[in-house]
Amino acid sequence: MAGWNAGTRAATPVVSAVAGTQAAGSGAAMMTAGTRGTTTMPSGGANVGAGGASGAGAAGASGMAAATGTAGATGATGACTRQFLSMMIDSYFKALAAHDPAMLPQAATLKYTENAKEAKLGEGLVWKTAGAVKFTRSLVDTERCGTVTEAVFPNSGTDTIFGLRLKVVDQKLTEIETIVVDPDNGFFPTPMGILNSKSEVWEDVLPPEQRGTREQLEAGAKAYFDSFGDSSVKPPYNMPCDRLENGFKTTRGDCGNLGGAMGIKHPKQRYPFTDLEAGITAGWVLFAGADIDFHMFKFISGKITRIDAVVGPAVRSSGWPDQP
Repeated sequence: MAGWNAGTRAATPVVSAVAGTQAAGSGAAMMTAGTRGTTTMPSGGANVGAGGASGAGAAGASGMAAATGTAGATGATGACTRQFLSMMIDSYFKALAAHDPAMLPQAATLKYTENAKEAKLGEGLVWKTAGAVKFTRSLVDTERCGTVTEAVFPNSGTDTIFGLRLKVVDQKLTEIETIVVDPDNGFFPTPMGILNSKSEVWEDVLPPEQRGTREQLEAGAKAYFDSFGDSSVKPPYNMPCDRLENGFKTTRGDCGNLGGAMGIKHPKQRYPFTDLEAGITAGWVLFAGADIDFHMFKFISGKITRIDAVVGPAVRSSGWPDQP
């Protein structure tokens, strides 16, 4: 696959141009309570495109703010609703397919990593070769204003598994962390397994009585990682429960035998974002001390029901501050 052995990254400056996003009243399509799906931009509503081509660049982040309304988290991040964060995810993949990072609203301090290596946005393994996204599964955190997404898109004609984390402050991207799974030599690269899992209930917003706190969801995910080094740790698994690792299914409705006494420790774990309404958290580790990895956990009534892992290549560090 083209680009996998490319060792150079051109010193392209990070563009701080704002995405061309215009919102006219309630024109931006509202998301349903159940699923995020692909945000539809009807005629006369939000228009995401190249910076100044149609005057959209002048609207920039303020257009996104208008589309979100005034609900949700406020303060340093401005309005940060589920709809706004979903639009940011969709905008990222549109810009990626257009090979144009200038379509995105970027803070001057933006940090971007690909497989744990810091780079300039627009360079790397996928920015010049990716096609239109085929699949996304996301969590959105309106309190911390960030997202985590598992995706599949064609890259140089080959379906490729991709992990994405976005952090937004004042309507602009401040952090972008990505994992690109090598479709030929990666860890069990099975994009079809992800594409065939579309019917699974992941992004549905849960009724209040089935939701947990951030601390409860993170503790359940931590128990999963800790169980690989200590068989006495019992994660709160539901029945049924299934796990996909890069799309490869490793369970048959029962997660109870995952982990166990493998002697694998994960002392450094990160939980940057948790979707309290949909019951999803994501934990970052160097799996077995080597592979850059995040697992997404879907909880219902405090129990882990689904696990999806995006496992990248072996690295020395994640490129981001670790949490003990």
